[in-house]
Amino acid sequence: MDDFDYEEFNKRYDKFKDNNLPTPYFDNERQVMEYISFDPHLIVDNDLIYPLENLNYASFYYPYNIKDYMRRDPYDDMKLQYGHTHSHHFREVVHELYMHPESFSIDKSDYRYYSNQELKYLFMVKAYLNLIQMKDSYKNDDNRYHNLLHNKYKDSLSINVNDNLLNKYRSKELKYFIDDYKNDKYENTNRNMLIINNYQYKLFIKIIKKEIVLYKEVKNDYHKPLLNDGDQVIKYTFKILEDLNN
Repeated sequence: MDDFDYEEFNKRYDKFKDNNLPTPYFDNERQVMEYISFDPHLIVDNDLIYPLENLNYASFYYPYNIKDYMRRDPYDDMKLQYGHTHSHHFREVVHELYMHPESFSIDKSDYRYYSNQELKYLFMVKAYLNLIQMKDSYKNDDNRYHNLLHNKYKDSLSINVNDNLLNKYRSKELKYFIDDYKNDKYENTNRNMLIINNYQYKLFIKIIKKEIVLYKEVKNDYHKPLLNDGDQVIKYTFKILEDLNN
């Protein structure tokens, strides 16, 4: 747009000038929801968080570490270096993680700024991006978004296991896992799965057999405290396709 077009475009918001709170507006022409405010100048945003921040200076703080172009000192030149920085919105943190999956980290002392749900989300996304070997990005690179490893793992289901079970699976001492009979979510044999331990992908497996058994037959290997000996459970026998730590 040239200056004249831009001014004409902004006239569509003039009807909101007398409003003193952010106003939702659906732009039919561009098919987007926007929030309009004048503080005192026109502010248009597709996220309500920013306009509301201006009401009382409330904001979020999410610290993290990445390797990126940054300055150690305001007078320094921009250099590619590892450093501590922050964002004011969680979606910005997710973006930085996606663009810097190798170097992204959060100091344990900074966990307090995140909810448990947010941390779990970030840890699992980082673990998967590391699994498919995505690199930090500092330029537009379309090849980055055509990932062959993602094709390999993308349709796999996942289960979390403790250290003891992981060791039994890895040593092939135990070749099955169980689930409640009512949770028949692994409906197909020949289904690929990923085994996770401490927010890390450890094993890539395939279900090769599914059978219904009594809990008492398998409880010593996989303890589910809410189940009784006579309860039916589903036993999934699997084979290891890949040890992801080797």
